Amino acid sequence: MHRMIRICSTFATVFLSRGPAERQAYEKMLTVWQVTETGGTSRPKTLPILFFAVALGAGAYWASGPVRVMLFADIATGAVPEVARLASGDRVTLDAGSALIDDTDGGIRGVNLMQGAAFFDVTRRPEPFVVTVDDLQISVTGTAFEAGHLADGAVVSVTEGAVTVTYDDESWNLAPGDRLLLDADTGGIKSGIDPDTVASWRGGLLVADGLTFGQITDIIDRRLSGDVIITEGALADTPIVGTFDLTDPLSALKLLAELEGATLTTIPSIVTVIRR
Repeated sequence: MHRMIRICSTFATVFLSRGPAERQAYEKMLTVWQVTETGGTSRPKTLPILFFAVALGAGAYWASGPVRVMLFADIATGAVPEVARLASGDRVTLDAGSALIDDTDGGIRGVNLMQGAAFFDVTRRPEPFVVTVDDLQISVTGTAFEAGHLADGAVVSVTEGAVTVTYDDESWNLAPGDRLLLDADTGGIKSGIDPDTVASWRGGLLVADGLTFGQITDIIDRRLSGDVIITEGALADTPIVGTFDLTDPLSALKLLAELEGATLTTIPSIVTVIRR
């Protein structure tokens, strides 16, 4: 019973971490529980409450994650990256835990990157090739570049050719060795990167230079079953420099945590909580 309570409590933590809407739903549920079970008298957050949070969290997870990918993705990967050909004939290397919709139709070339990251090798043609990452749009005619989701944002890194990135009313022109990190709150930050390290996950390594703890965790998390939760915002925002072996993702996550004096609490295949 105690183990079940710990598991449900962890699930509740995962659910509540998703945002204000989930927290509001949880509080409404508490109110309903108090009124229906005690006539309005205060009641502790007992096991049924936690089970309800589990149900809500699981519903939100499956609606926004695996089920959506299963229904709509044209290409999806498991625990390792995969190389594929798009309908346009262009080549893509999709990272672990990633999925895309192939939007190629007649003279239009492009994809919608639903989750994860991808490295595109695009043949030069007159018609542009367009990659959509949430509200971010990347347009090229012929180039090699990485595009990916990161915690609270996205990344675009270029190895060959020219890339134009647009987001809201802003745009950036990227050349080989340029990287754009986009954060939903702070906007886009353009910086330099060694072209040889772009999408280093293709070789089983993550060469992290200028990424935050949370962004690195997000990349490692693609290779793990279950969720990874960072309990402290300051820890998630900490810049990290290092190289991590993605072929052993749990060890990579432990190494990352050790760099910042953090610890992991893991329920295998369900959730890993990082706290400092």
